[in-house]
Amino acid sequence: MQLENKPYEYGEPPEVCRAIQSRMYLKSPKVIVWEEMPYPTCFQLDLFKARLKDITHPRKSYVMVVNLINTPRPDSVYRSELVNFLKANRGLIKRYFLATGNIGLINICVELTAKIAGVHDISTFTTFDQAIRKGESYASSRLISDPSKLKQN
Repeated sequence: MQLENKPYEYGEPPEVCRAIQSRMYLKSPKVIVWEEMPYPTCFQLDLFKARLKDITHPRKSYVMVVNLINTPRPDSVYRSELVNFLKANRGLIKRYFLATGNIGLINICVELTAKIAGVHDISTFTTFDQAIRKGESYASSRLISDPSKLKQN
């Protein structure tokens, strides 16, 4: 299903929820990719939280690559929920690799949100491909995995 370029809210049909959740997936046994929605909402963040739980059980640690290139600055309610999400997953996500398009406002929002959440292991990149390559390289050299216990997409 092709998602529209609009904010999605609570009450969306199941097929829309599945399509939103499909934007978070395992790229490799130790790398989670999160392709943020063009208009982030708390509803979507709740779907991503559930998806993260589905794809990480029973693994211990991952890196996360997040594509923020086409994402506008989220509102304060979303940022607050995102801080809670980051805090709750500090033990699970060992490092974040963010594609920001080198857009100043996004970089500032990322830095402030991470600082408030107490997350220090963040690297930003101009392109999504750069972030994925660096995330996979980091994961393969630093994280231990057991792919036999991994839930795939």
